[in-house]
Amino acid sequence: MMIHPVIRTRLFSFMVFSICFAGLAQAGQDPSLDKQAIRAIVEELLLEKPQIIVESHQKFMQKRSDEEDQKSTAHISKRLKESPNLLTISGTPTFKSKGKSKEKIHVFVSPYCGHCQEFLKQAKTFSENNPDYHIEIFLVASPKDLASNSLAKALAALAQMDESLGLFSRFFNKVRERVNPLEQENILKIATLLGVKEEEFKSLMESPKVEAYLSEVNHAAKELQISGYPTFLRKSPEQKGSYPKYMTVSGFPNTLEALKKALELP
Repeated sequence: MMIHPVIRTRLFSFMVFSICFAGLAQAGQDPSLDKQAIRAIVEELLLEKPQIIVESHQKFMQKRSDEEDQKSTAHISKRLKESPNLLTISGTPTFKSKGKSKEKIHVFVSPYCGHCQEFLKQAKTFSENNPDYHIEIFLVASPKDLASNSLAKALAALAQMDESLGLFSRFFNKVRERVNPLEQENILKIATLLGVKEEEFKSLMESPKVEAYLSEVNHAAKELQISGYPTFLRKSPEQKGSYPKYMTVSGFPNTLEALKKALELP
């Protein structure tokens, strides 16, 4: 689950001082020392063993994430049992492996999310190298966020123009080179550089089919209470008809490695 950076920073600061005061207590000193004395001790501790803070922060964040995942797993399983077609959405971009895939991985992404972009960059290669899995991409974008919504429309349109997702991947890699969110005019320019006919592309972006896809994805995300991205869903091999959320990668490095670990892949 995505945690707001301000909240994450405050939690991190709280842990730092908790560890420092614990160190003071163990040393038999009074935690009510003046600020300068406390600061000196804190700085000395951080200089001597900075890895303690990093490791504690990672463990704390992982524990929080695991607890949230357990709660959301139950809700997602319940909602998908009640509405089994919630993830059956026409026009969903899918990275298909060449083999006979045995399982679908459903991935909810936000177009300008850094972790999502890192995953999408590698999703095609992952699917090609792991024939047991198809990767379905659910693009979540608020209609009020014009930049994110335009990019989501563009990606959905390209997926319909080329089901192999070759254009999708090439376009996305070009977008990643840009620092700032793109205006629709720049999105069209990038697409034309890849050989896409501008009028056809623009028409498809605004088509009822793309609008319906985005609307259904937003509805599914809302119903499943998904708010952190990327969120990965898989069908449980132990529970037929159940789709528990098995992983949420947020704030931890390399989402592809995390996915491979969860699937017990080399």
